[in-house]
Amino acid sequence: HSTAIKNAAPSAISERAVMSSPLGSMAMMPQPISAKAPKLSKCVIFAVTTVPGRNSCRKQGKIMNNNIFDSHAHYDSEAFDADRKELLNALQQQGVCGIINCGTDIASSLVSLELSDEFGFVYAACGIHPHEAEGCKQGYLSVLKKLCMEKKCVAVGEIGLDYHYDFSPREKQKEVFAAQLALANELDLPVIIHDREAHGDTVDILKNHLKTGGVLHCFSGGSRH
Repeated sequence: HSTAIKNAAPSAISERAVMSSPLGSMAMMPQPISAKAPKLSKCVIFAVTTVPGRNSCRKQGKIMNNNIFDSHAHYDSEAFDADRKELLNALQQQGVCGIINCGTDIASSLVSLELSDEFGFVYAACGIHPHEAEGCKQGYLSVLKKLCMEKKCVAVGEIGLDYHYDFSPREKQKEVFAAQLALANELDLPVIIHDREAHGDTVDILKNHLKTGGVLHCFSGGSRH
């Protein structure tokens, strides 16, 4: 499940799209996402993750909505290698009006941009996932900045903290997370945040560093967070 960050800067939340999802979740995103983002006023924005399970857009054999915007997808995954183009070409006929494909490192962020170039309704988010934080090489942030400045990059993500797997040391995760929030502030882009079992540190870092808006993904905290 995803939820929106409610303490975004006033300039980022002057107009919101708040809609209930037939899938049982609610997405709340700044509208428009950024100055470079597509006009989404006619799209229902779903904070639904698309993973190799192939989320269904159908209910009782009928398309639920013709204006579904998937705000978090990973069609660069090798699970889609066999039929990626066929699948993406078919999605608009299945009610999907837009997709944000999220990068998890520099390589996947590049692929996300490539997909956005190839498919008009696909947009990219570029970022370093907490799992990949330890592997960041010197100068990674300048490379990421160039990717985030591409026309069809509409968010910095997928970024954040993951204390469930701890694939990267926690201090390194926090360092890379804070650096990418600063980048989002600089470029005035929203963020797509992964927060797994790291709610306290995630919220503290957001309060201290984030000046834009965004979506919390993989969030399982409560109201106290």
